[in-house]
Amino acid sequence: MAYCSKCGSKNEDIAKFCINCGGPLGVQAASQQAPVQQPQPMPQAPEGFTPIPAPPANGGFRPITPENPLPMTPIQPVYAQPITQPVQKQVPKPKTNGFCKAGFIFSIIGLCSVGSTSLLGLILSVIGLFSAKKHDQPGKGKAIFGIICSGVIVLGLGVTIAMCWSDLREDFESGSISDPIEFFYALDGSNERHTKEYQEKTKNVTGQNWVNSLSDNNAYLVFANGNTFKFYEDVDNTSDNYITGKCRIFIGTDAMDQVERKYRNYITKSDINKLISRNSDYKRENFVLLVMTNDCNYKNGKKINDGNWTTMYYGFCYKTISGTYRFVMINMETGTKYDFATEKYFKGNRSNPA
Repeated sequence: MAYCSKCGSKNEDIAKFCINCGGPLGVQAASQQAPVQQPQPMPQAPEGFTPIPAPPANGGFRPITPENPLPMTPIQPVYAQPITQPVQKQVPKPKTNGFCKAGFIFSIIGLCSVGSTSLLGLILSVIGLFSAKKHDQPGKGKAIFGIICSGVIVLGLGVTIAMCWSDLREDFESGSISDPIEFFYALDGSNERHTKEYQEKTKNVTGQNWVNSLSDNNAYLVFANGNTFKFYEDVDNTSDNYITGKCRIFIGTDAMDQVERKYRNYITKSDINKLISRNSDYKRENFVLLVMTNDCNYKNGKKINDGNWTTMYYGFCYKTISGTYRFVMINMETGTKYDFATEKYFKGNRSNPA
């Protein structure tokens, strides 16, 4: 390494000019070496310093001998400290919404009692569902069950009542329905009266004109539209003495239930069963209850009485061996009996009535 004689900068041995000042580098400069640095003297230890002795050759190991026994340190027992679990304060479980619970209970009762409490159960369930959602309370499932269960029952009852309203209205107006039990009896009976089988049996009575064959003055009973009637004293004279009004007809088991509930002071089921046991033509399914509400009374062709009064008849409408129908009818109050034959049969066999 060569040094410039002017500026002292380091240059390569082969360089001819200084890279710093540009001065020429001679032979002496090119071969001139950097000054050799002299070694620095070792620092002296301060007074009073004691050097650390070097370790022995065997690393300081001392063999265990009787004169140099292994020191024994007694082992202290270590006892485990009891672990104490932190006491967690129980958070009280939120209570089921009261409306949801009440709606569920009333819905179950309504389901078991033909809808007697279903409307109340539906209302409480709806209120309970909104209340439980608002306050984030349990019981929503019970409320939903109550809404579905009670809703279906209330809807079904509504449709049934609409279909049976004509019968129910007459029962309400006549005072027959005085409590919820009577209402459901009336509703059940009215629902049965809308069946096809029941209507066919009713038509066997209302679809005929009847003539009484037990007396010389043959009473004549005419039905119109199934719920109105004219009752003449004599089939041969329909312009002088007769009454008109509305009627209700009950057939079979429904008729027997009506007698038991409303007219047991006149006749009982036991009396009806005795009649059935004495005559093979009489059966429970052809038992008839006829309730006639009179509104006009005509005498000698003149209207002599306005006002409503009711006459109840019971009897049997059955088919004879000849294929015609007979209708036996007995007045509950007076005991007057009528043995009706169809008008067509009566006039065809007038000389020898069956």
